[in-house]
Amino acid sequence: MEKAFKRLSLNSNEKEEKLFNFEGFKKSKLPPPPTLPQEFKDVIKSLDGTNLVFLMQKNLSRDDLSRIYNRLSIPMCRVRKGFLCRVRKGFLSSKEKEELLVHCKKPVLFVEPSLDVTKMFMRRLEKKTYSSYVLVSSQWDTIWRRNNLKEGDLVQLWTFRVKENLGFALVRRAEWL
Repeated sequence: MEKAFKRLSLNSNEKEEKLFNFEGFKKSKLPPPPTLPQEFKDVIKSLDGTNLVFLMQKNLSRDDLSRIYNRLSIPMCRVRKGFLCRVRKGFLSSKEKEELLVHCKKPVLFVEPSLDVTKMFMRRLEKKTYSSYVLVSSQWDTIWRRNNLKEGDLVQLWTFRVKENLGFALVRRAEWL
């Protein structure tokens, strides 16, 4: 199935639409940054976490819940624009960038929707038409099953720091709306 998004540009006070087709790529407008549920704030605080930032909101895809891939994708098209600037201007430290280049993965903390804290790895995924980050774990299948995550579930991904280490929190939006 082919998915598409529209790019709008101004041309003599008229909007010109151009259609670009990319498999699995879908543009959407995100609402203003939401508030993280207090239970997640408490868990992150107990880890001595700081620098809490809303990263993205998305519906889980079939690939996110695949036993073959064992990963949660972080498509750059879904990442909030302000966050992208921080990525480019140093959200990842020089050491982290080097670690991703040299070792191809970086260990990160991961707060599950159940509030359990596990370890995952962050990797950069390069494709011909796009690049993204992914959170990978051999236990991802166990994690999403334990949290009863399903294809199409609306989730939010938050980032935080514990000292110099990067962490992520996955919030299942339906649980707190």
